[in-house]
Amino acid sequence: MSRFNEQQKEAILHGDTPLMVVSSAGSGKSTTLVGRAVKKVQEGKSNLCAITFTRNTADDLTKKFKMAKVSHCIDVGTFHSICGSIIRKEGINISKRIKEYEIENLFKKIIQNEKKIDMKDIMSFISYQKNNMKSYNDMFVEKDSGYEEGQLRE
Repeated sequence: MSRFNEQQKEAILHGDTPLMVVSSAGSGKSTTLVGRAVKKVQEGKSNLCAITFTRNTADDLTKKFKMAKVSHCIDVGTFHSICGSIIRKEGINISKRIKEYEIENLFKKIIQNEKKIDMKDIMSFISYQKNNMKSYNDMFVEKDSGYEEGQLRE
């Protein structure tokens, strides 16, 4: 423990409640997490999870956990990969994606007079509204689309 600073020791010795380590790049977050994982494994814990924001960090942590001989006790991944894993374990198939042509066919049924559907326009608009937590019934944040408001709501 002598190689860790006070804040790192505090994180490593933190109890069994969840812990989030936030600090700048190069400050020893990964080293601290590995130290914490080693301590938890020594205490008999075997169902640990480390969630990161990037695939590179997840890969780096996986290597460090392997070097510390605790990788068998830890699920490591990005927020998205860990959530996907949980969903799959619950028996939900997330690999079935609606194909673009199926979406286009649905839009063609809704927008009767269009020959060619501008998928990028529609999907961009839907994404923009969702990112602003708006549904089709809400007032539009911005209508930067070639389609009529009624068509977009539909």
